[in-house]
Amino acid sequence: MFGSSDRTSEADVAQQVWDRHLEDHAALEAYAAAMHELAESHWKTADDRTDHVDRVAWSYQQISRYFTKELSKCLAKDARRLQHRDPGPDVAVSVPPATADEHPATKQAKVDPNHSFAAPFRVLDVGSCFNPLRVHKDLDVTALDLAPATPEVLRADFLQCFSSGQEGPAAELCPHSFDVVVMHYVLSYMPSPWLRYKCIQQARRALRPNGLLILTDPDSSKQNKNGPRMAAGWRRAIQSCKFRRVAYERLPHCHAMSFRAVEQPHLVDADVYVASSAQKLGQGP
Repeated sequence: MFGSSDRTSEADVAQQVWDRHLEDHAALEAYAAAMHELAESHWKTADDRTDHVDRVAWSYQQISRYFTKELSKCLAKDARRLQHRDPGPDVAVSVPPATADEHPATKQAKVDPNHSFAAPFRVLDVGSCFNPLRVHKDLDVTALDLAPATPEVLRADFLQCFSSGQEGPAAELCPHSFDVVVMHYVLSYMPSPWLRYKCIQQARRALRPNGLLILTDPDSSKQNKNGPRMAAGWRRAIQSCKFRRVAYERLPHCHAMSFRAVEQPHLVDADVYVASSAQKLGQGP
């Protein structure tokens, strides 16, 4: 468990490492080109030869299923849970307070808990590389990457979105305006648990109430070897940012998860360990 000074120290060190990484433009461009080639020429070809569902196809299936079936079921469960709720202290949640450098739209954004979702669904694809979800006509995709491989992807650091320091096209993004946030292989790319946790907090800022967060993260080990430990630890950490898990599936070579953004603290499971949330996001495969 982290003490206060430990958290501050780790956050400072992690930010310094991240800042140095952002300055290495040559490495970022090389990584973007390699990922584009890998996804288009190797992963896609391998999946076409098998019955495997890749991370992109799984994400689209989850979006379609969630807004047509699962969301209504979740809301019905919320109503039953509220009706039978035991009086007592709410579960503490870890949503960061507004800061001085927060985007001006953050304070003005109206969070509508009764927002009605309809296609085309607004999707924020973080770490998109080449915007693979663009082919789906029922999605309105905004794609971000540190080093885009294609022109339609915006160049941006997601950790700086919704703040006054954000520059370029991504500066126009507003908090609480997306139906879905997708992050494929993003958390494992982050160099520290603290930055992974910050990334989840950013996703929560981006989403409308009851919006959907989709995460995939690589695991090349044998089926189910690390899945239960990884899924349980990450679920607790992510839910501490006011999410509730919708689905988990072990795909070939990766873990796939989806979470719903919730507003009321009592909708978060009672076994959330807020104090160790950033540490839990360090428990990878």
